[in-house]
Amino acid sequence: MTLDIQTLHVGSIYPEHLKHMAIMPNFVGHLQHFIFNRKHYLDMVHSGQIAHFKATAKFGKRENIVHHPVTFKSKFTFLGLPQLRAYSSLQLYFQFKTMEPNGLILFNAGKGQDFIAVELVDGHIHYVFNLGDGPRGVRSNTKTALNDNQWHAVTIGRPSLHMHTLMVDDMITKVSFISLVV
Repeated sequence: MTLDIQTLHVGSIYPEHLKHMAIMPNFVGHLQHFIFNRKHYLDMVHSGQIAHFKATAKFGKRENIVHHPVTFKSKFTFLGLPQLRAYSSLQLYFQFKTMEPNGLILFNAGKGQDFIAVELVDGHIHYVFNLGDGPRGVRSNTKTALNDNQWHAVTIGRPSLHMHTLMVDDMITKVSFISLVV
């Protein structure tokens, strides 16, 4: 199974794509070290390896932070990256910090109704997706809210067709879904 992605939206979404989404405030905060299927996208943009991207977010200085963070200073800033290909397995990793309790961190639309989204809802990470079996979601199981202005690490995985994992700061949630599509 291949998820054909045209554009990955990090931190926000293009206004013309909003008609397909429920209203979610955009992410305001810092994001660093964004990795999707072993590609270090923020590093690639920062170093010029990705020529076609649109950014209204600001790339931060390298002082005191190991990984080059991108700062989203308002709900109107975003980073649009070229098409990503998500296959039957995927691995996504990033770090973030914010003081905002709600925000869309990542949205990636595919063909038809397919999508992947990562949201901060009431201070907790929600991984929401439709990869052909209808919309599904996984919520982080951290004990405290993540909008504490501290860096948090997020790893999302799809080790097999029907298994999804969400790990936030070493707290892992595993969910299996049975496909109803024949």
